[in-house]
Amino acid sequence: MKKIHYLLTLAACIAITIAVSCGEDETPGYTPEAIENPVTGITIANATADGIVLSDVGATEQVQVSATPSNAGDADRYHYSYVSGDQRIFTVSPAGVVTATGAGVAWLTVIPNNNAALAARCKVTVVGVRVTSIDIASGYEARTLARTNAAGPTLNLASYLTVAPADASIKRLRYSSSDPTVATVDEDGVVTAVWEGETVIRIEATDHSGVYAESVITVTITPVATLSFYANTFNNLNINSKMNQTGNYDLSPADYSKGTSSSSPIRYQPTNATRNILEYASSDEEVLEIQSTSSNGFRLIPKKGGRATITATATDGHGATVTSNPINVYGIYPHTGWTIVASSPTGELQDGGDTWGGPIENMFVDGKQVGFYRQGTTQLPTGSYPYFIIDFGESLPFNYVILSHSWAGNYNSGTRSNRLSMSGSNDNANYTSIVSGVTASPGYNYISVLSQVHTYRYLKVEIWNTTNYTGASGTGVAATPINVVYDFNLGYLPPL
Repeated sequence: MKKIHYLLTLAACIAITIAVSCGEDETPGYTPEAIENPVTGITIANATADGIVLSDVGATEQVQVSATPSNAGDADRYHYSYVSGDQRIFTVSPAGVVTATGAGVAWLTVIPNNNAALAARCKVTVVGVRVTSIDIASGYEARTLARTNAAGPTLNLASYLTVAPADASIKRLRYSSSDPTVATVDEDGVVTAVWEGETVIRIEATDHSGVYAESVITVTITPVATLSFYANTFNNLNINSKMNQTGNYDLSPADYSKGTSSSSPIRYQPTNATRNILEYASSDEEVLEIQSTSSNGFRLIPKKGGRATITATATDGHGATVTSNPINVYGIYPHTGWTIVASSPTGELQDGGDTWGGPIENMFVDGKQVGFYRQGTTQLPTGSYPYFIIDFGESLPFNYVILSHSWAGNYNSGTRSNRLSMSGSNDNANYTSIVSGVTASPGYNYISVLSQVHTYRYLKVEIWNTTNYTGASGTGVAATPINVVYDFNLGYLPPL
C-alpha cells in the first residue's frame, strides 16, 4: 500500500513540474544564428573593364563570383542564377558557364538566390573576326570645312571609311572629336562644323581590337574685316535729352540698325561674314546708355547731359571694331527759380476752330504754350519784335539754347519763329549781344549751339517769323499775327 502511494505522489510531482515548465514557454520561437560579417555584395571576379571577352563563336568561360567582404561568414551559403541578356550573343548554363553563340555585345546578370538585391552584371563581348584596319579615303585624312553664317556645314565621314577585313564580326565604329567647340561628330560619323580651329576626329573599332584611324578637320570662317558708321552717322549726332519741371529727363531712346547697305547707320564688311553679331559699349553709361536690339542693332538712351562715344565690336574673335566721334547729349537746366520779368504782349488767338498761344504765365509750365504777338499788329507796333526777359535768379553758364514750337494745325509755318536774337545781362540794365537775327529752324525743336560759353543772370530773347503764311489753301484764314512757343530751354556742355 505504501508503495502505491509513493508512486502516485511521484506522478503528481512530475505532472506539476511539467505544467510549470510549459507555463514558462507558452510561445516557443526560432532564434536565428548570429552571423559575423554577412555578405554585403557580389562581384564578377573575372570581368575586366571590358567585361568578359570571348574570342569567337563557341568559346566558353566560367563565371567567377566573389562575395564581399572577403571574410564574409555566410559566403558559402550563397548560390546564384545566371541570365543572358541576348542568347544570340551568348548563353549561360545553371553552373555559370558562358558560351559564345554570335559576335556582338550583351549583358550577363548574376543574381544571388537568397538575396536578389545584391545582383551584379557585366558585358560579354564576342569578338569573332576582329577588325585589322580602318582606311580613310584619300582627301579625307585631313579636310577643311568653311563655316558660313548658316548652320554647319556637315561631312558624313562614315561614308569615306573602309573597315577590313570584310568579314569582321563587329564593324560598328566609335567616333569622337578632340575639340567639340571646333566640330562635333555624332554616333553615325556625321561631322558638323562649329567654329574656326582644328580638331581630330578619332574613329575606333568597337571589337576590342584596338584599331583606330584619325581625320584632321579644320574649320574656317569669313571674319568681319571692317566696321564703320555710315556717312559719319555719329559725327554730328546731337541727342536732346529734355528735362521736365521736376528735374527728371524725358528719355527719348533712338534705335539704329545694323546692316550692309549704304543706308545702315552701322555697316560691316564683307557682307558674307560668318558671324555678323556685334557688341556695343558706351564710354559713359551715365550719359548715354546703349542696348542691343533684337535685330542686333542698338538703342541709345540719353541719361543726362554730357558727351560719350559708342564702340561696336565684332564677336567673331578677329577684333574688328569702330568707335564713334563724341556724341553730344544736350541736357537742359530745370526751370526752378526762373521768372519772366518782362515781355511783349502775349495771349491766345482763336482762328479756324483752333486755339493757339496763351499768356506769359504758361512759359515754364509743361504742356502749355505762349503766344507772342508779332510786329505789324495792333498788339505790337511795326518794327518791334516779340520778346521776353528771363531772370534765372543767379548767374548761369550756357552754350546752347533749345526752342520748342507748338503744333498749330495747318498754320504751323505761320506760328513758328524762324529768327532769333539773344542778349545777356547781370543787372537787367546793361545787355550784351549774344546772337543777332540768326536763322532758326521752324521745326518742332530747334537747337542752337553757341560758339562760346556765356554766363548771365538775365537773358533777353527776341523771336519773329518772316513767313507771311495765310493758312491752308481755301480756308480764307488771314496770316497769323502770333508766334507760338511751347518751351524754351538752356543747357551747358563743357567744350572738347
